[in-house]
Amino acid sequence: MFRFRLQKVLDYKQSIEEEKKLELGYAYRLRQQEAARLKRYQQQKERALVSSRTGKLDLVSLRQRQQYLDVMDKKIASQVERLEAAEKRVSEKQVELRQAMQERKAFDRLKERQKQQFAYEFNRQQQKLLDEVATASFVRRESL
Repeated sequence: MFRFRLQKVLDYKQSIEEEKKLELGYAYRLRQQEAARLKRYQQQKERALVSSRTGKLDLVSLRQRQQYLDVMDKKIASQVERLEAAEKRVSEKQVELRQAMQERKAFDRLKERQKQQFAYEFNRQQQKLLDEVATASFVRRESL
């Protein structure tokens, strides 16, 4: 029966690949959360802009609105940076997963080649044995 000598290494490579898939999934979720937070900040700023156009125009309220808009601009800029960092992390995790998959596939191909070689050798030995039995049977019949 065929036994792959590097099965433990292949199992390890498969577990690394699964781990990288989980990490990539987490990175996707984080990026999605950061994008949603950015959208929420942008919507809050837009609502503030719309309300400033329809509200009263006294100096105090104008100053408060401007301060709020400045705070929102800073939050948006900060959130853009967080989103870019999350996107970079997704890219890094994609590369890591691709590399883990390539390593695992290399061991899969090696296992398959060794399995085919084993089957070829096994069939060759079987055929050799059958040929020897046939030859021995022929020799016995001829000697009788």
